[in-house]
Amino acid sequence: MVDDSRQQEEIEGLTRAPDMVLEVARLPDGAEAKEIALDLLIDPTGAVKLCDAGAKSEGPENAPYVEAACQQARTMTAGSPTGQAAISTAYVMSWTVRFQATGPD
Repeated sequence: MVDDSRQQEEIEGLTRAPDMVLEVARLPDGAEAKEIALDLLIDPTGAVKLCDAGAKSEGPENAPYVEAACQQARTMTAGSPTGQAAISTAYVMSWTVRFQATGPD
């Protein structure tokens, strides 16, 4: 908790940068951007093995965005951390994906 109201306003105004940005010609209703959440299962080699909508992005209205973002995520390689025995391990991570419109409305 921050006691200074000016600092509190600055903190509340911060946003986390997306993990991935996908540029599209246009978005529905002339929107400039849309963000979704993904949950990814990364295998020990760093490959994306499973990809699904994050809790805030579930639902049929986000399905096309989730499908496109997962398709792109599967082409990427994430880090492969090692456990105490120096053996790579699978892990789950969450990503924020922003669809950014680049074309005219």
